[in-house]
Amino acid sequence: MLKVTHQFKAKGNFSRLAHIQFLCVLTLICQLCIASSSHALDTVNLQLRWKHQFQFAGYYAAKAKGYYRENGLDVNFIEAEPGKRIVDQVLAGKAQYGIDVSTLLLERAAGKPVVALCVIFQHSPIVLITAQNSPTQNLHSLIGKRIMLDKNSDEISAYLNKEGVSTDLLSLIKHNFNVQDLIDGKVDAMSAYVTNELFFLNKAGFHYNAYSPRSGGIDFYGDTLFTTEQELKKHPARVKAFREASLRGWKYAMAHPEEIADLILSDYSHSKTREHLLFEAHQMATLIQPDLVELGYMNPGRWQHIADTYADLGMLPRNFSLDEFLFDPDPRHDQTRIVIVAAILAACLAVTLGFVILLRKMVRLKTEALKNANQELTKQGNQMSSIINGTNDAVFIKDTKGRYIIVNNEVERLFGKSRAEIIGRDDSCLLAQNESNLLMTNDREIMIGGKVVTIEEQITTVDGRKTYLATKGPIHDESGSITGLFGISRDITERKQEAEEKTRLEMQLLQSQKMESVGRLAGGVAHDFNNILTVILGQAQSVF
Repeated sequence: MLKVTHQFKAKGNFSRLAHIQFLCVLTLICQLCIASSSHALDTVNLQLRWKHQFQFAGYYAAKAKGYYRENGLDVNFIEAEPGKRIVDQVLAGKAQYGIDVSTLLLERAAGKPVVALCVIFQHSPIVLITAQNSPTQNLHSLIGKRIMLDKNSDEISAYLNKEGVSTDLLSLIKHNFNVQDLIDGKVDAMSAYVTNELFFLNKAGFHYNAYSPRSGGIDFYGDTLFTTEQELKKHPARVKAFREASLRGWKYAMAHPEEIADLILSDYSHSKTREHLLFEAHQMATLIQPDLVELGYMNPGRWQHIADTYADLGMLPRNFSLDEFLFDPDPRHDQTRIVIVAAILAACLAVTLGFVILLRKMVRLKTEALKNANQELTKQGNQMSSIINGTNDAVFIKDTKGRYIIVNNEVERLFGKSRAEIIGRDDSCLLAQNESNLLMTNDREIMIGGKVVTIEEQITTVDGRKTYLATKGPIHDESGSITGLFGISRDITERKQEAEEKTRLEMQLLQSQKMESVGRLAGGVAHDFNNILTVILGQAQSVF
């Protein structure tokens, strides 16, 4: 009995020992698996295009949310350094992936084996900004002016060239990316990013014009993720995994901008305030258009348009091939849909061809008619201008505030000021207070009354005190609302003086005629009295 019990105890001790050994082995295996999993991550570098900011929010999100790790990647970010080109850093192997712009086409043409993986910014953020000096200023106003252009702003150069403003006509200054130079008037214009420089101008309350190349049909892509042919050939799965995780990150970042702004401030950089980062995010939404265009989408037609624009600038050969430049994430995709769409388009083209020809003819006839009408209107306008400026009457138009918006030559002469000094001002800026108050009161009453009125008005001009016979009336728009007042004033000072002199002479004549009548009456009375006196004297003599 004792022997059997001892045997059972021995077996129990052995079982517990085996169990402990099994747990130890299992723990070791788990640790090895975890270590193996950690070592299985591919470490890759992403070369940023500039310093840490919201411009690269999608990549930060992909790392923070574990999208890269899920795809077997451990990603490091490398900030750009002045003087070091992004493409050269990637080609030198310091980074496997990089972020650059449409100039990648130029690098490809120069024999550098770069491959565009996806486009993040569907539109370039680059604009040309100027001080807002006049409502009529345009790009041609920049000729001969001081301009700071970034060396990577090829779309600005193409835009200016298309608008007939060659960079040879500008005074180009090295870009220092300091908007204060524009505010202080040290430069007249500068290339800028709508995601960055506009924030400082808005904060400064500076009024500016922003000219976008898109308004001239120059629509370049912005930030583009790229790699090399070597990386794509050796690690095709890694390229696809990096692209897919990055786009997931961008989708998350654009949906949670405040969270990513806080992430940038906590993990990457304090060079920008939270307010600035969120401004950048807001501006980027219109450039990325995540609600309208699939993130990362690249249109070969758009790239060809960009290549053609570079060709127009003499920077690329005509018909530059995009072969092997654009990455296809699914090269074996079904072409059926494309074929169907092409067939439908061909059918539509065949059906509408006749209509297009007819429409072109109608447009041509209509264009000629409009051209003739425009020429006639121009002729009539010139004639009317000659009449208005040739008359000695003062002709003017005022807005509802009493400010002059149109004046003729006579108005300039009587005020002794140029049109530029008169336009936009009311009578209080041009006349004495008592005179301007009377004129502006008359104008308001005429606009309220809504009828044409002729009145006399006296003002002091460069020729002295003058009396004018003014015909004034309200101006109406298409809806019948009063938008201003017109006036035609004729100098009647001499005529007024002549009338007053005539009245004075007439009064003198009337007075003299009255005196003559009184004289005749007095003479008659004296004669009659003399006759009576003669009779009385005669009778008196006979009595005595």
